[in-house]
Parts: sequence; C-alpha cells; structure tokens
Amino acid sequence: ALLTSTIKLFFKRPPEVQKMLGRLLAKATEDVSSQDLHDRALMYYRLLSTAGDPKIVEQVVSKSPVIGGHGVNFAEEEDKEHRDALLEEFNTLSTLYGITSENFISEE
Repeated sequence: ALLTSTIKLFFKRPPEVQKMLGRLLAKATEDVSSQDLHDRALMYYRLLSTAGDPKIVEQVVSKSPVIGGHGVNFAEEEDKEHRDALLEEFNTLSTLYGITSENFISEE
C-alpha cells in the first residue's frame, strides 16, 4: 500500500516525492522476501523509466479495475433482472461480456 500510495503521490507532487520514491523503489526491488512487492516495484520502475510521457504512467497506475466493460460493483448494486438474464445464459460468452447474447449476436 505504501508503494502504490507513493506512486500516486508522485503524480500530485513530483518534486517533493521524487527522492523518496527513488529510495522506496530501490529498497523494494532489493527486497526479495515479498515477491509481490518486488514485482510491483519492478513494474513501477520499468513504467517510469521507459514511458516517454509521465501522463501515460499516471493513467495506468490510477485506473480502477474494469471487468467486461463494466466497473466493479457490489452484488447489491447490480440490476437483478440483468443478472438473472445473464444466469440464463451462464455457459456462454454473455457472462464475459456482461450483456445478453441478443446484444452481440446478429441474426442472419
């Protein structure tokens, strides 16, 4: 959480956070006790060092997860009728796309 927060803070206040982020990335990439932290630090380092435009990195880092073209919602927030229609077509691509088959299969 500290690494992700520092990366996000870097895009808000770059001059103040740059040295701290550099030290944090160095420590995190040297530490192999947590593979997830090590891999995430390497990913951030490579993104920052290879991307020409920092705005691109900011977009990648600040994106919230999207599954099937829809934002991630709690089950209570979903439309019950839509969910029931998708469950009718459970073993089809409808569950991946998040829409019923009538919306993506054209009639011939």
